[in-house]
Amino acid sequence: MKRFKLKYNNVIIAPSLFAANFANLSRDIAVVEKAGANVIVAGSTIFGAPDIEKAVKDFRDKCRI
Repeated sequence: MKRFKLKYNNVIIAPSLFAANFANLSRDIAVVEKAGANVIVAGSTIFGAPDIEKAVKDFRDKCRI
């Protein structure tokens, strides 16, 4: 994968989880991280959950690389 040098270092790249393949979430997060993502946007994956604390824990567990 080709990496691009940015003119400004304060650019935040934040891909959304909606574009991820949940069957391979760890792999997809590793790919976007390697490509230069600074943040992964969880959105309704977290905020739409009935138990936000459990959703954050489950999300972190699935994202472990």
